[in-house]
Amino acid sequence: MDSLAVAGVRVAWRAVLPGATRREVAYALIRELAGDADLVLTQVCDRCGGDHGPVRVSGDAVQASVAYARARVSGDEVAVVAVATGVAALGIDAEFEVDPVRDAAGIAAALGRESASIHDWVRVEAALKASGAGVHIDPSQVLVQGPPGSWTATVPGTAASFRGADLTRIPNLVVAVAYA
Repeated sequence: MDSLAVAGVRVAWRAVLPGATRREVAYALIRELAGDADLVLTQVCDRCGGDHGPVRVSGDAVQASVAYARARVSGDEVAVVAVATGVAALGIDAEFEVDPVRDAAGIAAALGRESASIHDWVRVEAALKASGAGVHIDPSQVLVQGPPGSWTATVPGTAASFRGADLTRIPNLVVAVAYA
């Protein structure tokens, strides 16, 4: 059995169609996975009070995380969510496999490495989301170790070590989930 199933993590994705907002799509997916159409979901930044940041779920029974992938050339956008009941922390990140604009910006430089792939990037981002630090920690400071598919991550300033998994079943996307 894969590590996500053991941890009770479920993942779903859906295209964000014209006329829909990505948040509406993501929240609908979270409610579907959680099996609760009335689940109260909020996003309020701890630092500025804006309507962004980690998704918070009413009650303590469910953890949720959201990622949005947008193809800069075609404009296609996908909402990808993870929901879990058996973990204390959860983070997901997703990017399109091919994105010439992003790739030209230099993933390796952002991660402080000589070379890096989009797989490296989504693992780091998933770990940062799971830690609750998000964009407030330099991604180059996150240590990811282990083979592709199943890895661990350490985020500075957090006591937890995060387990991670790569998802390969979503067409055209590179997706990673981190949890503790």
